[in-house]
Amino acid sequence: EARKGFISQINELSDVERETSISINRRVDLRRTALYIAAEDDSLISHSSVPLPVDAFLERLDDLSLGYCSHYNSLSRSSRENFLESIEKYLYVKKVLTHRSGSALMLSLIHSEILKMFRLWGLLDFDVEIFFPHDHYGLPRAYDKQKSKESDQPHIMTVQMLLEKVLTNLKAAFWPFQHDHVDSLFLRAAHAANCVDDPNGSQESAYQLASAKAAQHRLERGVWTSVRFGDMRRALSGTNVEDVA
Repeated sequence: EARKGFISQINELSDVERETSISINRRVDLRRTALYIAAEDDSLISHSSVPLPVDAFLERLDDLSLGYCSHYNSLSRSSRENFLESIEKYLYVKKVLTHRSGSALMLSLIHSEILKMFRLWGLLDFDVEIFFPHDHYGLPRAYDKQKSKESDQPHIMTVQMLLEKVLTNLKAAFWPFQHDHVDSLFLRAAHAANCVDDPNGSQESAYQLASAKAAQHRLERGVWTSVRFGDMRRALSGTNVEDVA
């Protein structure tokens, strides 16, 4: 059912819409689409017949938007920069940094969806882009589109970029062979197999060798789920959804 829901959403996308910024996209409900990915993944790990409550999570996101209104004041509207900065503080300081956790991708999506709600309510009357950093330390930020520079273009979060990154991260997170830092998941598996087949010729640490052996042993036994060594079913699910997308 989650896969059907995902397909029903992305079937609405044209090539042009895939390259549209997430902050102005109106053709597909990206909140619901991302939650359908989460729902399929949850069904694999929970083994439950009860689906992930997608609608309940959407309501929580709406509540997050409403929650900002209680912090809203006239000073926030003194300039566009102050308005965007006040939203950013609300999201990061009050809702994320207090918990010391958060995904940059999901922050981009939440930020974008809140901005869409504000546009609907008449609180936002100018175009905004979501700047997505391509490093492991930066946080996504909203900025006034009128002040964008050419160097910002590769960092604009589009619909296609969001979906690709969500699914790529899902695959990489659960791929059983984690200890080779090359980009290709196939090469990670091949490298792990080499560790097992030729441990004397490998310069890998004992921990990496043990990890490779453990992952291979579990897969050979048909045990695809492991607390520390990946979950092949979930990695393959991410691959299959990406093929559909």
